[in-house]
Amino acid sequence: MLYFQTAGIIIVQPVNTTITEGETLSINCTTTNTTNVSGLNFTWSKVGEGSVLGRSSQLTILDVNRTDEGEYNCAATNGTVNWTAVATVTVFCEYTPINH
Repeated sequence: MLYFQTAGIIIVQPVNTTITEGETLSINCTTTNTTNVSGLNFTWSKVGEGSVLGRSSQLTILDVNRTDEGEYNCAATNGTVNWTAVATVTVFCEYTPINH
């Protein structure tokens, strides 16, 4: 009999978030399988861009600016099976009024 350990369902939180320019963004990628979390390898990227932004279950972006707006992909693998989940981030830009 063969037994396969799986990652369960990959969950990204928050899924849709709005953040003010200059703040810190944190997105978490977790699994419903709490017995095999240590066996997972995570990779974060921004949808449409090829660079890897992080390799842990949490993506943190300091001093967010308008170019950080978009969708972020969390990919998880246990060496056998790959899972992906996407979080959408909207960056809200607050502007200081100019006094004349």
